Amino acid sequence: MITLHNVQGHPVAINGSLIERVDGGPETHVLLVSGTSYIVTESIEDVVRLHREDRAAVQALADSMPRELVSAGPASSLASTAPRDGALRLLTSSSASGVPGPDGDGAGKGTAR
Repeated sequence: MITLHNVQGHPVAINGSLIERVDGGPETHVLLVSGTSYIVTESIEDVVRLHREDRAAVQALADSMPRELVSAGPASSLASTAPRDGALRLLTSSSASGVPGPDGDGAGKGTAR
C-alpha cells in the first residue's frame, strides 16, 4: 500500500498494484483499475516513486523469507483441497446440444461425473 494525501490533506492508502494510470496537470489524478479516481497532492513522479519503493519492499521481504515458506505459499493450500484419488470431475452438456459426453456418446446430461 502507498500512502497519498487527498486535497483536504488527509492520508489515503492505495494498493499500488491496482493503479491503472496517473494523470498530471494542476491536480494529480490516480485512476484505479476499478474505475475509482483519487485527486491527490503528490506529483506523478512522487506517486511513481512511492509505488516503486513499495514494490521493492515487498520483493525484499519475499527474498528474505526461507525458501520452504515461499514454496509452501497459497498453491499448497489449494492442493490440499484437491480430491485425494486424483479424480477429475467433468460437467457435461445436455445431449440436445450435440456436444459429446465424457464417453464420446453425446449422452451428457449436465451432471457431474
